[in-house]
Amino acid sequence: PRACARPRETARERLSPAAASSEAPAAMNPDRRYSREHTWVERAPASEGQAAALLVGLTAHAVERLGTLRQLQLSATPGEALAAGESFGSVESDKAVVELYTPVGGRVLAIHEGLAHAPERLHEDCYHDGWLLRLEAGEGEGGEFSQLLDAAAYSELLKTRAADL
Repeated sequence: PRACARPRETARERLSPAAASSEAPAAMNPDRRYSREHTWVERAPASEGQAAALLVGLTAHAVERLGTLRQLQLSATPGEALAAGESFGSVESDKAVVELYTPVGGRVLAIHEGLAHAPERLHEDCYHDGWLLRLEAGEGEGGEFSQLLDAAAYSELLKTRAADL
C-alpha cells in the first residue's frame, strides 16, 4: 500500500527531518493547507445535504513516521465547538501515542468513524478518504486557514528542520 507517520511521544515533540517522506510537492494538493504539527485542512464544497466545510486529517509524513497504526480515538463529537489548537483525539502506533490538534476552529459536523475502527486505512489514503474531522468553518476560519502552510512551504519545512507532529 501507498504510504500516507512514526516515535511514543506527544504531538508537540520533535520529529527528525532526516526520515524519508512521501510528501513531495508535486503530489500535494495546492488547495490544501498544512500545519507544522503535520495535519492538513481542505475546504470541502457543499454537496447533497451537506454545507461547505473544512476537512482535517493527518499528512502522509505523519502517517509514515507513526508506522503501523493500532488505534485512532476521535474524542470530538458532532455539535462540539473546537478552537484552533484544541485536541480532538489521539492516534496510537507501534512507535508512538500522538495527541491530535485541529489547526483551525469550527463546529464539528462529523468524525470519520470508519477510520476510528480501521486506522490502518490511513496508510492507503490519508488525504481523500482519510479525513478525520469535518468542521463547519468558524468566523475566524478565513484567517486561520490562510495562515497555514501551502504545499511548497510545507515541503520546505520537511526538508529544513524537524517539525512538531
